[in-house]
Amino acid sequence: VTASQGTLGVGGGAARQPWASPFTGTSLVPTIKTTSLPSAVPVKAPTFNPAFIMPSATPSTQSPTSTRFVVTAAPASRDIFQSPFSNISIWNLPIGNGALFAEGGLTITANSGVDGEPEVLLLDPTQPVTNIYYSSGAWTSNSRCNPDVPLQLYLQAPFPTNFLVADIVSNRRNYPATFIMSDKVTLRQGLPLAHCSTDKSPTLLAVSDPANPSHAALFAATAGGVTESPSIYGPGFYGAHASSGLSAIGGTIRIGEFMPDSQGIIRPVRHALKANIQAAKYFYKAVGMTALTCFKWPAVKCSYGYANQYAGTNQFLSPGSLLALLPSYDINNMGLVSEPGKALAWTLQNYGVYLVDDSGWDAVVFETELSPSGDYRDAFFAAYGFAFFAAPGNENVWVKDVRKLFSLLSVVKNWDAAMYNTVTASQGTLGVGGGAPRQPWAAPITQLLVSKPPTAQPVAAKSTAPTPSKSPSVSPTAVPATTKPSSTKPTTTWKPSSIKPSATPASMKPSSLKPTRKPTVTPA
Repeated sequence: VTASQGTLGVGGGAARQPWASPFTGTSLVPTIKTTSLPSAVPVKAPTFNPAFIMPSATPSTQSPTSTRFVVTAAPASRDIFQSPFSNISIWNLPIGNGALFAEGGLTITANSGVDGEPEVLLLDPTQPVTNIYYSSGAWTSNSRCNPDVPLQLYLQAPFPTNFLVADIVSNRRNYPATFIMSDKVTLRQGLPLAHCSTDKSPTLLAVSDPANPSHAALFAATAGGVTESPSIYGPGFYGAHASSGLSAIGGTIRIGEFMPDSQGIIRPVRHALKANIQAAKYFYKAVGMTALTCFKWPAVKCSYGYANQYAGTNQFLSPGSLLALLPSYDINNMGLVSEPGKALAWTLQNYGVYLVDDSGWDAVVFETELSPSGDYRDAFFAAYGFAFFAAPGNENVWVKDVRKLFSLLSVVKNWDAAMYNTVTASQGTLGVGGGAPRQPWAAPITQLLVSKPPTAQPVAAKSTAPTPSKSPSVSPTAVPATTKPSSTKPTTTWKPSSIKPSATPASMKPSSLKPTRKPTVTPA
């Protein structure tokens, strides 16, 4: 442009306005040699609240030119805190060439939102052990910030004193949380987490703690009555997602994933993802459906109000369904317009995405990291200059690709407990759905802060309902439940009917970012 002597403008083509007029003063104007200009370098953006980022109504046309997605070789090792659970975890298994597919039928359009639901990950076992108390604020009009009186100690876990999770009653998030205990092995999960100021204690409504019968029973009402070995080295199926009983750390999009490294290279994300879609629009409602038939393996439960909430017609779409991009698609010739979009397509084709919860509105909502390291959505914006999320009608290149990809997803229909046991017994020769894996199984774990646990071995599925553990065993050999959830009932007066999905994404506080018509929200 600068060599055109005024005939071209920014981005090329005829200048929309005349170039600035010549100087009239006598100031010296230095000569600028374009060959000496430095190449683009990463710039660290200031910390900010993504709730106030307004997605541009006019989409960008491309990702930064210095960024590119490259399918690099699978790593030879992995960090347990960045890539948790054993290589036979559903979150780490790649799809196999024998997978059978059914049409997904998601109608994701420009009027569908895209967002990330923050999953709180507290994975530093060296932080001070902190008392976490019960709060009934949950999804009521009451604040989550204050523990109930009299105080009920719910959990003691390593917790950074200055790490805050706000509670905005008018715009609630689920805030499922995962804690690593001081033994550097045991995980606890609960929801919704709040820590509103440094002079207040953190609070939860429900927590997974097999060592405490009343807590375990309360959590069972949320997580489907399933208790597995709560080890970061284990299979890691289950946790704090109220509409499926699935994990609040497995499948989470971590800070750095789908983002460029210092050389501008986006590396493959080698694990399955999690997402929420609108239950009332998509989750299947069958004639005579019950609380034991309203979900797909590996889920162990569905939304509490499924009978009046679900209205989908696709028999393959339920909590627990695994969706994937067909192997016949050529990612480089799909018309994707962003580099992170191409990286997402690769992961959806090789690992897929599990449906774990109800978005509460017409949106694709990923599960993303919120931790002392930051908010994934902040980091994504800092990396690219465009938002991770968008309200209906708004779009950028990433959001455009997300909408396109989800509208093309199919359901892996031959993924159940029996197939899981066959695959995990293959020692890496089979993938999800059978057949040769599209990618190698997850690498060995190198970050061992305790003696290395024994290799988890699959066990044949049982035909009876799982029974909650009687002790807080951390053996990674525990096998995920494969059948109906337990009939365990809470021993307190709390009922899961109080759980409601957020009607609008919390990251979109400005009124202009909310749906034009507030969706009807039914209990999860």
